[in-house]
Amino acid sequence: MRQFKEIITTKIIDEEHEEEQTIAKLHTIKYWEELTDEEKEEEIKKRQEEIYNCYQEDIYNGFLEDLDLLKEDYKDITFDTICLDSNSHGGWIDKVKNFNCRYEGIEIYGEYIEIEDIELNIGKYINGFNIYLNEYYMDEKKLEKIKNSKRFKKWYEKIEKEISNWIDDANKYCSYVLKNEYNCPSCLGIEEERDWLDNYFAGEEFETIEEI
Repeated sequence: MRQFKEIITTKIIDEEHEEEQTIAKLHTIKYWEELTDEEKEEEIKKRQEEIYNCYQEDIYNGFLEDLDLLKEDYKDITFDTICLDSNSHGGWIDKVKNFNCRYEGIEIYGEYIEIEDIELNIGKYINGFNIYLNEYYMDEKKLEKIKNSKRFKKWYEKIEKEISNWIDDANKYCSYVLKNEYNCPSCLGIEEERDWLDNYFAGEEFETIEEI
């Protein structure tokens, strides 16, 4: 905190006399961390719209970084982006653009089995998935024998597990964005909001002026 005095002298002249008026003002300048919680709340109210816009930009940029992390963590699963949508009742995942998997197939009993397509089931979030194999040309008995083999089950379960883990992470990242879509940090009693506000106002100076 720092302070300085300002002396303002005003000369008043009329037909009968000349008079000087002197006013002394004390300027007090504080940083954010030096303000009381009450003073901080006043500053937050003044800049609520600006804070909301900045916070939402941070949330969205964080979401894009999370999607890049998702692509790094799952090399066999590819997608362009996850599209979100919302209305007055809330938000949801609209679609996963160009979702695809690059798992190698497996040869069992002379037949080469591979994934033909994977369909994501999307409601508010991604609720599950269906795996389609290139099995339409096979004899039913041979297909049953293949699916009952340990090699097939191990191969298939590994793919199922990885897609399920990808869905869990994708839903987690999307959930954070959707839950905070209309949020504006303002509560100093919530640690996450207070930390964000401390960072937002860091380095700013706040001046009060009073006559003395």
